[in-house]
Amino acid sequence: MKTLVEKPMLDKTNWPLKQESQQPITHEREILQWLYEFDLDLKEEDIFDILKISRRWYPHYDMMHPGAVGHGVRIMNQAGLLDMSDMYTKYVDGTFLDFNKWKKYYDLGFTTLIPNVLDTHEKLRTIDNYLNKELGVCACANLYFGIPGRRPSFDKHSHGYDVIVKQIYGTSTWIVKEEEIILEPKSVLFVPKHTDHQVISKETPKLSLTINIE
Repeated sequence: MKTLVEKPMLDKTNWPLKQESQQPITHEREILQWLYEFDLDLKEEDIFDILKISRRWYPHYDMMHPGAVGHGVRIMNQAGLLDMSDMYTKYVDGTFLDFNKWKKYYDLGFTTLIPNVLDTHEKLRTIDNYLNKELGVCACANLYFGIPGRRPSFDKHSHGYDVIVKQIYGTSTWIVKEEEIILEPKSVLFVPKHTDHQVISKETPKLSLTINIE
């Protein structure tokens, strides 16, 4: 078992963050180190405030907002699938997240996925600006937010892109390439593309940021 507390997980054999040419970009280690050192001190109330901006959050697929695909706040149900359930309310100008409806699922321990968040808070905008400067692309990032009680995340899976995880608060246990890893506050984890991974438990209230490098 490997615990990440004081430094990022740096996979020396699969050094990461590669462009289409498969040539390593410069400053990979510096990027992870910067993310590790960056004080992303978001609290539960900060996330509540973000979710209360209801018209920022459409259903995941909303024909009234064709550009809204990927903007839907969803929960992880017990089948391991993302579900909008009945968390949205229809208004005259569209259908938007209803904070109070969402909150009942949060209080029951369901994990929430909040997508495309790098524009929602000053600290997250700082990360967005840094990554844009270093990578030359606009990164996509999601928050995973929850308290103990229900399943923590997806079943084992992989992606066709690299993923960086920054644990903001709380503790969670991951399996990455058959290795058990505990993420604690401030930990940074790099998951190379096509690498199987899974969160198997959230022992405490938890907030993490996942950055998809496509």
